[in-house]
Amino acid sequence: MKIILFCWCVVIFNCASKRKELQTIEYIIFGTYCGECVGQCATMYRIDNTSIKVDTTNNFFSEIYGFSKNEAYAFTGHTYHTDKDPKAFFDQVKSAMPDDFIDKDGATYGSPDAYDQCGVYIELKNNGKVRKFYIDTNEEETPNDIEIFVNMLYELVNKPD
Repeated sequence: MKIILFCWCVVIFNCASKRKELQTIEYIIFGTYCGECVGQCATMYRIDNTSIKVDTTNNFFSEIYGFSKNEAYAFTGHTYHTDKDPKAFFDQVKSAMPDDFIDKDGATYGSPDAYDQCGVYIELKNNGKVRKFYIDTNEEETPNDIEIFVNMLYELVNKPD
């Protein structure tokens, strides 16, 4: 009985710790990029407690080719015209976030944009630490919980208000 009680305490503490970690996320950037492309080849969104912005400048590619993996992506977007409440939107995204984005400092899932299928980029800043994730658009190469989260992000940002 003591062992079961101890296990439940560990689970509850771990869940509470992850919820607390979610509350300290300063921003989330997400979007799609395509390397072999002409024109608008990257669209990124940045959300936080006060704003939802979009960057269609292709500035993301300086992230891949010019910045250290430890530096934040130089987001140069403008306000995304929506009636969505930024704080409510941000809280909804954080509450659905897969554990990998909290547990890992960054990761690559599959082979994003390796064969002209484009890729998904997710960056978050938590407790002053930037975490970057590169995700294959091929669902067979991506863990199910991450694929569901990415699809939810795009549904939320594109859903009419």
